[in-house]
This record gives sequence, C-alpha cells and structure tokens, in this order.
Amino acid sequence: MMSDTTHLGAVSEEDQAWSTGEWLEQALAAGYDTSVLITSPDIFAQMAVQDITEEITASTQGRVTHQYFDNEQSARAWVEQRSETVSQ
Repeated sequence: MMSDTTHLGAVSEEDQAWSTGEWLEQALAAGYDTSVLITSPDIFAQMAVQDITEEITASTQGRVTHQYFDNEQSARAWVEQRSETVSQ
C-alpha cells in the first residue's frame, strides 16, 4: 500500500485508533504486509504517521514492512524494485 501524506495535517486520535484497529484488522485479512509512505513536511503529520506505524509494527510483531520516502518517484521506484525481486 502506498500512502501520500504530503498534504496531511494532524491526525485525530479517533482516526489514529481506527487506523490501528478496525482498518488494520481488515487490511491484514486482505494480505496487507507492506506500507510505502510519502512523508509530509508537516511535523504533526509526521508524528501521527510515526505513531500509527509504530503501533502497527508492535501489534503485528513486525510482519508489516514500512518504507518512508520524501517523493513519489522514489517510492514508486522502490515498489517496482521490490516487485521485480519478489517475482524472480
């Protein structure tokens, strides 16, 4: 999953709880295992995303990989490289 958080501001506690609860449960059931994040320059968004990813890592015992990028081009290049590696 690729998430672009560049225009994300602060994330409410309710949205953070939903992300690490209801959404995560459904995502894991669908095979979610990798999160590619394009980071926001907003420090509050960065802190919220970091809190969410740390909670996901803890609750899944590290089964979900998180990669952070500062632009979409780098994120897509990493996804393509990973896809090539997995398919070989």
